[in-house]
Amino acid sequence: MKRTTVFLTLFLAAACALFAQKKESLAIFSFTGGNASDGEAIASSLTRQASLRNAFNKTTLITRNTIATMNFESRFQRNSGLTDADTIFELGKQLNASHVIAGYITRLGERNLVVVSIMDIESLQQIAGDYRSYGTIEEIDALISSIAQKLSAAVPKNTNALPGLSVPPFNISSDVNQNEAMALAQILSCDLANSGKYAVLPRTESIDKVMEEQKRQRSGVTDQERIKRLGAGRNAQYVLSGSVQKLGNLNKFAVDILDILDGSFIDGYEERYTSLSQGVEVIPKLASQVSGVKVSSTSASVAQPAANAQTASTTSTAQSVNSIRLASNEWRVNKDSSSTVNINVGRENINGQEKDVLTMDIRLAGGEPKWAGVANWEGAVAEKLQRASGIRFKALGDGKKWALIIPMRETGTGDGGTHRLDFTTQRGKVADIDIPFSRLKQPEWGKRVTFNKNSVTGIQIERTNNHGSGAATIKIFDLEVY
Repeated sequence: MKRTTVFLTLFLAAACALFAQKKESLAIFSFTGGNASDGEAIASSLTRQASLRNAFNKTTLITRNTIATMNFESRFQRNSGLTDADTIFELGKQLNASHVIAGYITRLGERNLVVVSIMDIESLQQIAGDYRSYGTIEEIDALISSIAQKLSAAVPKNTNALPGLSVPPFNISSDVNQNEAMALAQILSCDLANSGKYAVLPRTESIDKVMEEQKRQRSGVTDQERIKRLGAGRNAQYVLSGSVQKLGNLNKFAVDILDILDGSFIDGYEERYTSLSQGVEVIPKLASQVSGVKVSSTSASVAQPAANAQTASTTSTAQSVNSIRLASNEWRVNKDSSSTVNINVGRENINGQEKDVLTMDIRLAGGEPKWAGVANWEGAVAEKLQRASGIRFKALGDGKKWALIIPMRETGTGDGGTHRLDFTTQRGKVADIDIPFSRLKQPEWGKRVTFNKNSVTGIQIERTNNHGSGAATIKIFDLEVY
């Protein structure tokens, strides 16, 4: 009997300890910045992720209709007399949250971004964040699981001993959209929060959601114990001033760390950039310098110490400095309104070797002009092309002809034909394609524009009516510049 009692006691203690590790509750707001139904669909998918549900005792989805619906039901029950005050109070408590996930869809230069933060509602602190590039809105669905895992992994962390760092929007020139200043600050906040060096206190749209939830909870639909703990947020010891700077033709992202009390300069760092889109590659470098922790790409879940940056293990998708990454969120469908394109990026076994492969299945409509293919306008890709003298890759196709196209700023407005070169695949066999930029030519149509590497904005691979209409398939891999 004693053994049974001891066993039950130990079991209950273990169960209580395990339960205590969970945070109180999580509220997930609809994502903003895009179509309202898209934002609700993304948030709804996050609520169903096991990694987040396992980290919290309760998860609540807050859409534009949630609070209105709850208020309506409370008024109805109060006025109809069908329930008592305790039930009404419980209805209000359903929306209480210790943490909030807020996200938004935005653009940074030519890049589409989805940015997500998880916030501690009592300290107004961002405990983790993630941001991903995407082509079409549908691609976000495949990213949700890994985003949820990254956010939930940070929930148990204790940041009470970390110095507070405020991260306001970047200071940028008046000709740049304010949303881009927000995006730059938010991706920097994500990287700094993930580094574990500071308690990050963002001053962007995400914090507005947390303050909105605080205000709602103070309005009387939360318990008195929670009200006592809901302060004005944790005070920052330091503030990070970010800016976009120009010196002639030189562009720089710069950050300075200032002491909140006397405004004294603590430290500062800067990185060059070509276009604002490149912020997704450059901002992690700044975060690494500020935190002293190597910040990986946004798809990585763990940051490596800076001292081990050169020896850190690489994933199966690691690339050489000259490689152009084949990632599903960086290649976009590029076609006319009548043709169709299906693209897929994944690992495949080709001739006994595992490769990252970009696959295109197209159906080119008849009539003139028609085109179908893919494009990559990532800032990092453009920068590699600007430093290169040519491009090469391997292609596995059905023997049909395609075109490699290198667009420039001068040819992106429709008044000049993009420089290109046709290449032909071999049916069922791997073809080595090597295209020096010196061989690129403009088509017969359009204004004549001299090829200028400094103006290159990306890369396109496509078929046009000149190659013939109908179905065609191609697989691209080992893509690199030289």
